[in-house]
Amino acid sequence: MSLVEIDKATANCYGIDVRDLTISEVHGYYARGMLTPSMLTRCYLKRIYYLNPYLGAVVAINRLATSFAEADTSLPLYGIPILIKDNIAVDNMRTTAGSLFLHDIKPKHEALVVQRLRKQGAIILGKTNLSELSG
Repeated sequence: MSLVEIDKATANCYGIDVRDLTISEVHGYYARGMLTPSMLTRCYLKRIYYLNPYLGAVVAINRLATSFAEADTSLPLYGIPILIKDNIAVDNMRTTAGSLFLHDIKPKHEALVVQRLRKQGAIILGKTNLSELSG
């Protein structure tokens, strides 16, 4: 199967194409009961699973992504799955900044930006790749 075929095959999430969704569209699907944050998170994790061997864009998956607490639905980022660059500290995840030297380092504190994203309802899916020690 080609990358294009995998992209098309994993784009459908309960009848919704998830490739270009906006936050407003996601919230609309949630409000109409067509999706839940858990459903959308699983769909994006499935896409990562199938596409990442070709792309190498995601270096770590947050094993707690599907076990988040349901947040207040009025939050601006309620149920929005996101990926964080690997030079930003996330609780329970390594922060390597693309360096093998930092492979076993877990930060003591989560970055303020990640804390703020979570407080606004975002779901942290995982970490994205970057050039070694780049910003």
